[in-house]
Amino acid sequence: MTIRKQWLIALILTAVVSVAVNSFVLSLLINRYFVNYTEEKYEDHFSQILSYAKMVLKDSGYSSGQIEVQLESHLSDPIIRIRLYDRNLDLLADVAESVEMIDNMMRGSMMSRMMGSFTNETETLDIIDNNVLLGKITITRYSSIGNSFVTRMFKVALITYSIISFGLVLIFIAVSGSKISKILSTDLANTAGMAMGIDLGEGFERRTSKIEEIRIIQTSLVALSARLKMKQKARKRFIDELIHQARTPLTILKNHIEAIDDGIVEVTHDEIRICESQIESLTSIISDLSNIVDVEKDEITLKIEAFEFHQLISQVIAGLKVQFDKKHIELELLSIKKLHIKSDKYRLSQSIYNILT
Repeated sequence: MTIRKQWLIALILTAVVSVAVNSFVLSLLINRYFVNYTEEKYEDHFSQILSYAKMVLKDSGYSSGQIEVQLESHLSDPIIRIRLYDRNLDLLADVAESVEMIDNMMRGSMMSRMMGSFTNETETLDIIDNNVLLGKITITRYSSIGNSFVTRMFKVALITYSIISFGLVLIFIAVSGSKISKILSTDLANTAGMAMGIDLGEGFERRTSKIEEIRIIQTSLVALSARLKMKQKARKRFIDELIHQARTPLTILKNHIEAIDDGIVEVTHDEIRICESQIESLTSIISDLSNIVDVEKDEITLKIEAFEFHQLISQVIAGLKVQFDKKHIELELLSIKKLHIKSDKYRLSQSIYNILT
């Protein structure tokens, strides 16, 4: 799975969880507040209805029409019906909310299916004044405040808008996440291209990322590329030096073998020793090839040992004598004084060979 898909999945899951939790908590708080408000409103209407009923029953001057008009003003959810009786249980007023009309309006709609069916309950109270029964009042309401029509409508609206807001947030997250992940995946692809170019030894185009972490990786790759190029140049220089150093003993060996073959030089112990010394030089050069791995360190490993300098010079001159004689150049060691020194015998001899040749 690509990092772009992983990023989108993580972003969408985070959005889903956060929006769901937020909607759930917010819905609970708002619903609780609304139910409390509805309960307080119901208690106010209930007390006002009882006060008005007591006043009407004590004063016979109110007509049924007047009573019903006043009671209708209290038909507020969850109260759906009010009936008032006198002490003889004769009906004085009967007002009701048309629940059937609401059901007809909601029937067949999605909101109706979400709200479900309604259940009612009726409460009958005696109207008493100074221990004298004035009459009775019957109030019909939904079985609970939470089961009222308005409360259910509020819950349905809350759920509906929560779903809508969730959908909008999800769309926004998907669009913005897609753009961000595209930028991220593009930068990573460019960085991978840089790494591949370094691996293949080819050039690469650096496109600096705006993301700090990726930019750090790109900077490290550029630094790595520079170090590899320096290492490659140092390795080439080291190999060129080895080739140059190998030419001298090979040339000396070639000249001495040709001289022996032409009868110019006799095969003596000294002549054999000269050839052996050149072979030792070649062996040392081949041994130096093991240092090619550490060539980028720019460090030279010296093998310090004690030796007699006059003997070393004599070997060098003897090795070059045939080559110099062919060119009619006289090469002679004037001093015979022995001098003991400590140095890298091989590198010192190579330096002298390079100077003389």
